[in-house]
Amino acid sequence: MIRPGTIFLMDCLKGLDQVADDTVTLVHTSPPYNIGKDYSGYDDSRAKTEYLGFIADVIREFYRVLHPGGSIFWQTGYTSFEDEHIYPIDHLTFDIFLESGFKLKDRIIWRYFGGMSFKNKFTNKHETILWWVKPGKNGKQCYFDVFPIREKSKELDPRNNLFGRNPGNVWEVDRVAYGSLQQTSHIAVFPEEISDRIVMSTTRPGDTCLDPFSGSGTLCKIAKARGRLFLGFEIAEKYHEESLKRLALIPTGEYSNILSSLIKLYAFEKRKTVPLGRMFDYVHLLLSSLDILSTGLIKSEHEYQSLLQGKDVLSKKRKVEFWADTEAFFDDVKNRTEPLYILDQCFQHSFRLTKAYNGVMRIYNVMKWFHEFKQHEHQLFDDVEELVEEEHESFTRKGNAITLINRFRRIKDCVPTKGRESFQGSLIR
Repeated sequence: MIRPGTIFLMDCLKGLDQVADDTVTLVHTSPPYNIGKDYSGYDDSRAKTEYLGFIADVIREFYRVLHPGGSIFWQTGYTSFEDEHIYPIDHLTFDIFLESGFKLKDRIIWRYFGGMSFKNKFTNKHETILWWVKPGKNGKQCYFDVFPIREKSKELDPRNNLFGRNPGNVWEVDRVAYGSLQQTSHIAVFPEEISDRIVMSTTRPGDTCLDPFSGSGTLCKIAKARGRLFLGFEIAEKYHEESLKRLALIPTGEYSNILSSLIKLYAFEKRKTVPLGRMFDYVHLLLSSLDILSTGLIKSEHEYQSLLQGKDVLSKKRKVEFWADTEAFFDDVKNRTEPLYILDQCFQHSFRLTKAYNGVMRIYNVMKWFHEFKQHEHQLFDDVEELVEEEHESFTRKGNAITLINRFRRIKDCVPTKGRESFQGSLIR
């Protein structure tokens, strides 16, 4: 049986056949659209019956490998066949999901900016994501937690939740721009915010996330960075190789990702090579000076503890004041040397979803991370060594000298992997 921890170079049906029953928590994928695109090894111009037969086989495998209560986020656009009609793929495959035993939980619209222009119809500016659920045993519902994906409210209305609003089921996220850090050679890269929002709201750390049409590897990257197990299948050798490089640019779990960003963005400054001990000293010195109460943003130990626990217990007047103060703090570049500001920048570097948070949520993330750091403090040197070893596309090591070869997680900046062992992921610490 195939185990989580990597993206396999193989046909998804052959791969899914080797995944054990009831072991996957989440599938987020976008199937081939059958519009004649070059996917480097896959025939994207199948007849209608052949295409739907293939999709039906995949969906039936989803039902088998998902555990009861597991979720599928089926991200689709349009297709066409020899009859020249245009078919929305979510409509075309709807009955296949029902016949396989799934229940529809929600319909999400991903609205993006730009889009392909046409002379004879409106510019396409959205895709559809259907959230299907495998029914749970004894009425067990699928897991969902809105807290980690709350976003900044448009108004400072004291009736709103302190940590932000439910993002709703229309997601406005721009497509991956050419030349951006997320860009690979793949023709349809998921924006990381899309996968991140799905992973954070429907899985827990240690759950298994699957993308059988892995492409550029976005879901697997997000799952790894968020401390979930991940599994992908990709048939095109070029995309597969790039995906493995992308995975090797990050360590496992949120804690290590923020630590990695702190090292990359600040410990090296303008240097390319620094001693391992200097990296450790910088991180330790910065974090030992972090005192969130001294910023004046949080007024008492009681507020601190309630915030750390994610509790919305402030008065309406205090809530509005807190929102305004935190937004002003992060907007003021004069605070860029403050440890709280620096760690928030590390979160934004590691997780693009952070940009949607309000100031309170951004402080909460730093507090939660710092609380974990205090538990890890005695092994900080070992943690630094481990992430340098794991991120073999970001760092090279010669003795105690560490060279930073890729600060910004950019695929095109990756060094050649010839002669290296294939990345096989790592277990959750």
